[in-house]
Amino acid sequence: MHALELLSADETRKIRKRRNENGKKYVLCEECRKEVEFILTETSMNGRIKNEEIHFLGKEARCPECGSLLYIPEINDFNLKTLYDEYRRRKGI
Repeated sequence: MHALELLSADETRKIRKRRNENGKKYVLCEECRKEVEFILTETSMNGRIKNEEIHFLGKEARCPECGSLLYIPEINDFNLKTLYDEYRRRKGI
C-alpha cells in the first residue's frame, strides 16, 4: 500500500510539501543521514491517559535504508488524535 493512502487528505497535503523536483517525498533519516522516501505501516500502539493504558492502531514511518523509526510531525499528530479518540470512545465522551 502506498504510504499516502493511509493518511487523510489534510495529512497527505502537508506531507506532499516535502517533495523534491521529481515529485517524490523525502525526509531525512537521522541514523543513516540520507534523504529517503519513508515506508508507512499500521502498527499496534499503546498510550496512557490518566493512568489508563490505551491500545490503538497507529502509524509509523521507517527508513527503507536502515529501518530506523522516522519522526514525521503529521504522523505523530495522527497517532495522538487516534489515541485520544479511542479514549473518548471508551469513556463515552
